Amino acid sequence: MKDFIIKNKLEIKKYFTLLIANFCLALALSGFVAYGNIMTGGLGGISIFVEYFFPDFKMSYVVTATSILFFIIGLIFKGKNFALKTLFGTIFYPLFVGLIEWFLEIVPIIEPATDTGMQIVYAIVAGVFVGLGLGLAFKVGGSTGGVDIPAVIIAEKFHISIDKVVFVIDAVIIALGIIPLGLMNVIIGLISNIVYTVIIDRVLVGGKKSI
Repeated sequence: MKDFIIKNKLEIKKYFTLLIANFCLALALSGFVAYGNIMTGGLGGISIFVEYFFPDFKMSYVVTATSILFFIIGLIFKGKNFALKTLFGTIFYPLFVGLIEWFLEIVPIIEPATDTGMQIVYAIVAGVFVGLGLGLAFKVGGSTGGVDIPAVIIAEKFHISIDKVVFVIDAVIIALGIIPLGLMNVIIGLISNIVYTVIIDRVLVGGKKSI
């Protein structure tokens, strides 16, 4: 066992980093996004949009279904090695989302946002956690599953920085939030989007020119 750990130390470190990345994303979604009643990008935004039309669909269910879909896309376009790291996120991200949902129902340590100022604070905190999660995942060459899979594919194909592609995809998803949540929540969601784009940039390249 010890020899296995020594030989695969780098790979173990990568998957541990992906575990932290998925937890950060799940905490942002199930905690600050959900309790802030704000629109977000990624699978969280998709789940909010779906829940508006199908109220019985819990956030964790939608995240699981869309994670599987994007995993298949990653497998087709990026191959088995990338898909293996994506599979890790496809399993653990929905799992963490469900666990955090369950935990916060039992132990309500995060209060629902009661005014716009509180929503903005939640949006910023969520942006920090999303940025850390995506930045760490991209840095080790993996994925947390979800829309960052097509983002990686698009970035490589068109030679665009990954943080910019993530920003555009998530901005489109957030814009759709006008339907379920209204304009103000979409604007607050865009604040979160800007925050995590900057955080991704800092994690990946140390906050240089690309900001």
